[in-house]
This record gives sequence, structure tokens and C-alpha cells, in this order.
Amino acid sequence: MPKFKCPYGHVEAKNGQLVPLVHDSRARCSIYVKLRAERKVDIFGRAMPGQDISGYLVRSQAAPISPGAPAPSGSESAPGGAAGASPESTPAPARPKEQKPSLRERLASGLGVRYREVSVTPPGAAGPPAGETDWIVSEDTSVRFWEVIFGFIETLVNLITQFFEIPPVPKDVFTLDPGQQFVFRTALRPTTTNILKKVFGARSPEEADRIVAGLSGLLGFGMVAIKIVLHFMIHLPKSPKLAKWRQRREQAQLERDRKRFEEARTSGKFTDEQLAIAERNLQEIERRAASRPGPAGAPA
Repeated sequence: MPKFKCPYGHVEAKNGQLVPLVHDSRARCSIYVKLRAERKVDIFGRAMPGQDISGYLVRSQAAPISPGAPAPSGSESAPGGAAGASPESTPAPARPKEQKPSLRERLASGLGVRYREVSVTPPGAAGPPAGETDWIVSEDTSVRFWEVIFGFIETLVNLITQFFEIPPVPKDVFTLDPGQQFVFRTALRPTTTNILKKVFGARSPEEADRIVAGLSGLLGFGMVAIKIVLHFMIHLPKSPKLAKWRQRREQAQLERDRKRFEEARTSGKFTDEQLAIAERNLQEIERRAASRPGPAGAPA
């Protein structure tokens, strides 16, 4: 469990200075527990909007302890002030060593598990704003979110394989098995919640459900249009009807080239060398048209 450096006034003496006391956890700090119960701070100890906790915060520069004064250990001060050293010069008595409870006692006490206190707002009472409360998505929403993500990946991969005309990836690769669903339902619920909060801007579990439903609808209907466009991009160039139209256009262009060449030869405006070059170009165009099957390859 991470340590908690107390900012509220609990101090201890270290190297002749009073420094903030480091608790084993936040729950060990009585001031934090009190402020949390009064809804003045969040779970990280930060002041809630509209709350003033400056009177509880300890000064950043603690007053030094005189060399003759004993060094107190783990002393606590009232909120807003620092605890001073004992005015007596006699050292403090040694703290008795705590006896570790036996395994039977630990099992009987629930292994020392501490549960977070939850306050319930009475009906009709004004509670904190909806966006500032701590919430987490439901198990079904978490699983459905990752099913949608895997569905997007599957659709994208299948579009790529279809474009390159290779066998598609097996559907089992993108199907969540019971083990994966259990992980998404339990361990990854906080991760799913953070993604929906920070990426998609969800502010409540209901809004997160609507976002996941919208993504599911986009996967079901939006990808249909992409599949149709890709289908035409792949198969339209192979259409026989389109090939005939292209061949008729090439044949018409070839006839225009022949007509322009005959007009240039009879006009007398071009030299024999220029006419020879134009004739060779026309023969090359006719050779290419003849190599293609269909109307373009028919003799003129």
C-alpha cells in the first residue's frame, strides 16, 4: 500500500526540522478521514470545488527545533498549525513494541481488510455534481465496449484482405472467449471507464452506455458503406461492360488519329521526316489496339 505524506498538520522531527508525517495510508490520517466525511476533499486529498481547506494545510517551511529540545516522533498538531517540541529536556520514553497478532486472530478479524466508507445522500438532499462523483461502468458495458473495439479491428483487417484478394482472417481470432470476457468484466473495468471518460467524454454510467451503443451502431451500419465502396473499387475495373465502353472509346480515338494523319499528309504543310514520325506513331497505336481483344482489335 502506498505511503501518504500528510499535508494537513501531522508532523515529525527529522534533522532538527518539523517535517510532514508519512502515514502508512490515507485512512491512517484522522484529518483526511474527517475532511473526506465532510466532502471537503476527494479521494486523493484535493479540495473539492467551493471548499476552503487552507486552514488545515501545514506551512511549507516548518520552524526549526532548538538543539537542546528532544526530537519528537510522530507528533500530531491541530489543523492549521505545526506541533512543537516538548519543553522538557528529558527524552521521551521508548514506545513499547507492538505484539504481532497470531494467524487465528488475523483470520477472525478478516485479515485486517479495511473497507472504504461510503456516504449515501438522503432522498431529496442536494448531492455533489454528477461529473464530480466517482463511478465505474457496468460489467456488461465493459465487455460490450471491447467487443466493439475488436469488431472495428476485424472489419478493418477484412477490408485489407479483400482489397489484396487474400483469404480473410478467421473470425475466431476476433471473438472473445469466456476467459477474455472475464478479464474485461473485472480487471479492465477501470481501464474501460478511464477510456470512456477521457477519450469519449462520458460523465456518467448512463452516458457511457449510450456511447458504447453508438459505437456498436457505427460498427453495424457505418462499415456497410465502406464495404460497398471497396467492393466497387475492386470489381468495377473488371466489369465486361466497362471494358466494352473503354474499347469503343479507344477505337473512336484511333479513327480520329487516322483522319488527322491523312489530312496532314495531303495538306503539304509538313516535311517528309515529320510525316514519317507521325506514321510510325499511328502504327504503334494500331498495334496496341490490335493486341487487345474485342472491338478495339477489329480491323479498321
